[in-house]
Amino acid sequence: MYFETATVVVKNQKDVVVGSEDFQRPVFTGPEGTAPDQLLADTLGYYQTEFPGDNSILRLLKDAQANRDIALRTPIRKKITDRLAGPEKSIEKAAKLIMAARIAKGKPITMEQARAKALASMED
Repeated sequence: MYFETATVVVKNQKDVVVGSEDFQRPVFTGPEGTAPDQLLADTLGYYQTEFPGDNSILRLLKDAQANRDIALRTPIRKKITDRLAGPEKSIEKAAKLIMAARIAKGKPITMEQARAKALASMED
């Protein structure tokens, strides 16, 4: 086990960094060949120091469970949000293509007009 410097970066809606802060994060692995028993002992030692009074084994298991829960939920959440955002994304993309084509033809239109044309083209 060792510590490394990591950075939390916060960006605004335009993907511009508005703040950041470094922190020391524990890495619960070791060099190639480190005995698993030693890694576990180091990790439990860290938990005992970091969370005095807690049962370090239970705390480690709760953290592992929370991490696994996030890992399982993330792709499901992404699938749902992608499905919900699907029509809006498609309409935006079609509207941008219509605007580009109209500009190339010398007949520019607004985004609202392009959206209306995109929506109209999707109706049967």
